[in-house]
Amino acid sequence: MGDTKNSVLRSSVRKRERALLCSVAAERLDEMLSQIGMVRADLARRLDTSRANVTQLLSGRRNLTLHTLADLAAACRYRVRLSLRPALDLWVSQSDPWIIELKAVGRRAPVQDMGGLGSEGDSIAASLQLGVAP
Repeated sequence: MGDTKNSVLRSSVRKRERALLCSVAAERLDEMLSQIGMVRADLARRLDTSRANVTQLLSGRRNLTLHTLADLAAACRYRVRLSLRPALDLWVSQSDPWIIELKAVGRRAPVQDMGGLGSEGDSIAASLQLGVAP
Protein backbone atom coordinates (compact mmCIF):
# COMPACT_ATOMS: atom_id res chain seq x y z
CA MET A 1 0.00 0.00 0.00
CA GLY A 2 2.86 2.36 0.84
CA ASP A 3 4.42 1.90 -2.60
CA THR A 4 1.16 2.87 -4.30
CA LYS A 5 0.81 5.96 -2.13
CA ASN A 6 4.40 7.01 -2.83
CA SER A 7 3.93 6.39 -6.55
CA VAL A 8 0.82 8.56 -6.66
CA LEU A 9 2.55 11.30 -4.65
CA ARG A 10 5.62 11.23 -6.92
CA SER A 11 3.37 11.52 -9.97
CA SER A 12 1.65 14.51 -8.41
CA VAL A 13 5.02 16.09 -7.58
CA ARG A 14 6.21 15.62 -11.16
CA LYS A 15 3.11 17.35 -12.52
CA ARG A 16 3.55 20.20 -10.04
CA GLU A 17 7.23 20.60 -10.93
CA ARG A 18 6.47 20.67 -14.67
CA ALA A 19 3.87 23.40 -14.17
CA LEU A 20 6.21 25.32 -11.88
CA LEU A 21 9.09 25.17 -14.37
CA CYS A 22 6.88 26.39 -17.24
CA SER A 23 5.60 29.21 -15.07
CA VAL A 24 9.08 30.24 -13.92
CA ALA A 25 10.38 30.15 -17.50
CA ALA A 26 7.51 32.34 -18.71
CA GLU A 27 8.10 34.82 -15.87
CA ARG A 28 11.82 35.04 -16.63
CA LEU A 29 11.14 35.56 -20.33
CA ASP A 30 8.66 38.34 -19.54
CA GLU A 31 11.24 39.97 -17.23
CA MET A 32 13.84 39.73 -19.98
CA LEU A 33 11.51 41.39 -22.49
CA SER A 34 10.81 44.22 -20.04
CA GLN A 35 14.50 44.73 -19.32
CA ILE A 36 15.41 45.06 -22.98
CA GLY A 37 12.31 47.08 -23.85
CA MET A 38 10.91 44.57 -26.30
CA VAL A 39 7.21 43.89 -26.77
CA ARG A 40 5.73 40.54 -27.73
CA ALA A 41 4.93 41.75 -31.24
CA ASP A 42 8.65 42.46 -31.81
CA LEU A 43 9.58 39.04 -30.49
CA ALA A 44 6.97 37.43 -32.74
CA ARG A 45 8.48 39.20 -35.79
CA ARG A 46 11.96 37.99 -34.86
CA LEU A 47 10.65 34.43 -34.55
CA ASP A 48 8.53 34.68 -37.68
CA THR A 49 5.41 33.69 -35.78
CA SER A 50 2.23 35.34 -34.58
CA ARG A 51 1.93 37.52 -31.51
CA ALA A 52 -0.81 35.14 -30.32
CA ASN A 53 1.66 32.23 -30.41
CA VAL A 54 4.21 34.22 -28.39
CA THR A 55 1.49 35.16 -25.89
CA GLN A 56 0.56 31.47 -25.50
CA LEU A 57 4.19 30.50 -25.00
CA LEU A 58 4.68 33.18 -22.36
CA SER A 59 1.44 32.39 -20.54
CA GLY A 60 3.13 29.74 -18.41
CA ARG A 61 0.33 27.29 -19.14
CA ARG A 62 1.85 25.84 -22.30
CA ASN A 63 4.68 23.33 -22.30
CA LEU A 64 7.87 25.07 -23.35
CA THR A 65 10.39 22.72 -24.91
CA LEU A 66 14.05 23.43 -24.41
CA HIS A 67 14.27 24.18 -28.14
CA THR A 68 11.50 26.76 -27.94
CA LEU A 69 13.00 28.30 -24.82
CA ALA A 70 16.37 28.58 -26.57
CA ASP A 71 14.71 30.12 -29.65
CA LEU A 72 12.88 32.72 -27.56
CA ALA A 73 16.04 33.69 -25.69
CA ALA A 74 18.26 33.72 -28.80
CA ALA A 75 15.78 35.98 -30.63
CA CYS A 76 16.53 38.52 -27.88
CA ARG A 77 20.27 37.78 -27.97
CA TYR A 78 20.13 35.97 -24.67
CA ARG A 79 21.25 32.50 -23.66
CA VAL A 80 19.43 30.16 -21.30
CA ARG A 81 21.39 28.77 -18.38
CA LEU A 82 19.79 25.98 -16.39
CA SER A 83 20.80 24.76 -12.99
CA LEU A 84 19.67 21.65 -11.19
CA ARG A 85 19.78 21.43 -7.43
CA PRO A 86 18.40 18.96 -4.92
CA ALA A 87 14.81 19.78 -4.06
CA LEU A 88 14.61 18.52 -0.52
CA ASP A 89 11.01 19.70 -0.21
CA LEU A 90 9.90 17.10 -2.77
CA TRP A 91 10.67 14.07 -0.67
CA VAL A 92 7.56 12.34 0.48
CA SER A 93 8.36 10.21 3.53
CA GLN A 94 11.14 8.28 5.24
CA SER A 95 9.85 5.07 3.64
CA ASP A 96 10.00 6.47 0.09
CA PRO A 97 12.41 4.24 -1.89
CA TRP A 98 14.09 7.33 -3.38
CA ILE A 99 15.07 8.51 0.10
CA ILE A 100 16.25 5.09 1.18
CA GLU A 101 18.40 4.89 -1.96
CA LEU A 102 19.84 8.37 -1.36
CA LYS A 103 20.71 7.52 2.23
CA ALA A 104 22.34 4.29 1.06
CA VAL A 105 24.91 6.23 -0.96
CA GLY A 106 25.82 8.31 2.06
CA ARG A 107 23.96 11.54 1.41
CA ARG A 108 21.95 12.59 4.42
CA ALA A 109 19.42 15.36 4.11
CA PRO A 110 16.31 16.39 6.02
CA VAL A 111 13.04 14.94 4.86
CA GLN A 112 10.03 17.18 4.78
CA ASP A 113 6.39 16.27 4.40
CA MET A 114 4.81 17.45 1.14
CA GLY A 115 2.48 19.67 3.15
CA GLY A 116 5.41 21.90 4.10
CA LEU A 117 6.07 23.36 0.65
CA GLY A 118 6.62 27.08 0.48
CA SER A 119 8.18 29.73 -1.69
CA GLU A 120 11.68 28.73 -0.58
CA GLY A 121 11.09 25.20 -1.82
CA ASP A 122 9.81 26.54 -5.11
CA SER A 123 12.97 28.54 -5.72
CA ILE A 124 15.07 25.48 -4.95
CA ALA A 125 13.05 23.25 -7.27
CA ALA A 126 13.09 25.45 -10.36
CA SER A 127 15.90 27.71 -11.35
CA LEU A 128 16.14 29.34 -14.73
CA GLN A 129 18.41 32.20 -15.62
CA LEU A 130 18.70 34.15 -18.82
CA GLY A 131 22.01 35.78 -19.61
CA VAL A 132 23.22 37.94 -22.45
CA ALA A 133 24.86 35.83 -25.13
CA PRO A 134 28.45 36.81 -25.95
